[in-house]
Amino acid sequence: MDHRGVCEQNRRSGTDVSVNNQEDKRGSPMSPEMSPSQAYERLCVLAKEIAALRSVIRLLQWDQRLMLPKAGLAYRTDQLTWLTTIAHQKAASPEIGRLLGILESSGITADQTGNLGVNVREIRTEYNRETRLPEELVSAMSRAEAEGQTAWLDARDKCDFRAFSPTLKKILDLARQAAEAWGYAQEPYDALLEGYEPGLTSEEAARLLEALSRDLVQLLQAITATGTRPRTMLDKGPYPGDGQDRLCSSLVRRLGLDRDFVRMDGADVAFCEAIGPGDIRIVAKFNEKDFREAFFGCFHEAGHALYHAGLEAGEFGLPTGTCSSYAVRESQARLWENHVGHSPAFWAFWFPLFKEAFPQALDKVELADFMSWVNQVIPSFIRVDADEVTYNLHIVLRLELERDLFRGRLAVDDIPEAWNARFAELFGLVPSNPLEGCLQDVHWSWGSFGYFPTYALGNVYAAQFYDRARSDLGDLDSQLRAGEYGPLRQWLKENVHRHGQRFDPKDLVQHATGQPPSPKFLVQQLWDRYGEVYGIERSRPEMLNDT
Repeated sequence: MDHRGVCEQNRRSGTDVSVNNQEDKRGSPMSPEMSPSQAYERLCVLAKEIAALRSVIRLLQWDQRLMLPKAGLAYRTDQLTWLTTIAHQKAASPEIGRLLGILESSGITADQTGNLGVNVREIRTEYNRETRLPEELVSAMSRAEAEGQTAWLDARDKCDFRAFSPTLKKILDLARQAAEAWGYAQEPYDALLEGYEPGLTSEEAARLLEALSRDLVQLLQAITATGTRPRTMLDKGPYPGDGQDRLCSSLVRRLGLDRDFVRMDGADVAFCEAIGPGDIRIVAKFNEKDFREAFFGCFHEAGHALYHAGLEAGEFGLPTGTCSSYAVRESQARLWENHVGHSPAFWAFWFPLFKEAFPQALDKVELADFMSWVNQVIPSFIRVDADEVTYNLHIVLRLELERDLFRGRLAVDDIPEAWNARFAELFGLVPSNPLEGCLQDVHWSWGSFGYFPTYALGNVYAAQFYDRARSDLGDLDSQLRAGEYGPLRQWLKENVHRHGQRFDPKDLVQHATGQPPSPKFLVQQLWDRYGEVYGIERSRPEMLNDT
């Protein structure tokens, strides 16, 4: 799956995107007398052409996941392969290289925080990565990834990792070829991480997760030692789907997402896809025995959608209208889902609405018992269902396995055994089947190696953004109790969204919060919340790792 353009969003409809390379009245793009301003204008036209192609690719991928008849999968694979190849050809075209050369030699890009400087810098970065990939490899990767999703779904239906193994070997081999083509300083996995989180190395990711998991294991041990379990088990329902749908729709509207440009659907997997200007798709997974899957999933995906909607208008297709990184993008979803959605202040407003929607399940339930259930900490097999305390341990497992795959220390056929062994060490549990273990995530079928660490880093960024927003906004809890999310949404737009790729991720966190990225904010916030829920003492400051 081609993720390179997924964060682009523009609220202006009717973006003018040229679909040809014909000369205009100012002269040919190849003209030696082209001025820097003409070169920049032409570069933006080409960037928007590429963005338009990638938006069509995303639309076809959304359709494949939700609507496409099974008999159409083979031709959809052809369509995606063709379009991905064309997008690559455009992104790696010599014309872009010549335009960049004109601009970089003119001195016009001296201001690296202005729109022109940012766009030239980031288009150069992408151009360098695109030109290092042979066209044949791009086509092969696109085809393998389209086929990979089908193979993964079939393997899940059979509950058999061996049915997916041959396809995964092919995808892994292509990803290794791409890493070699891109180049790296230390290990191949670094080249893959760069595509999702610029500047992040394998060693840095491993150190951060080690520090984070060490502190969170201490918290988990303290919680486990209490022997406390939720006072009310509410995972029986019933929570009728129509009631869940109404509440999710109400949440999306209250968050400030205009229904005119957000479409909501139900499916087996929750996700958000920003197709293009005025077109964001949110998909929720409804479970009538447990509303949390749909509601918190919708909250999470709405956080992504708010980031897309908060980018600068008129910049669709350009780096200034693109998310800073996948970790920053994830931080916006985790901030709304976890820091807002699991707070007592948030539920002071929403709990009465839930009792009204689901009287059979919640009529006699008190808010304190409800909050105990919503914020329970129980190690479990499935990453997307994990609580806040144990979630990052799931990412530790995946990072370790992916690094071993690319170092040649782990063979694809040995993944189930390695997964189960490491899962037992981290969680004290052993998956009973591949659906609880190594077949649960779709990412490898897309070739998305290097993606998982951005989830943990997104959690770190989210906590730091939220800490600063609380400080700047005053009594944020009072706003949440009133169901008022505008001030927080505006703070995020002003300090995070509108900058696009103006700053690299670490500098963006520094710019927004006044401090470099640190896991200490996440650890302390989790101790605050779950210390109250479970009646345990907050960790001492010296327990917090500041990596």
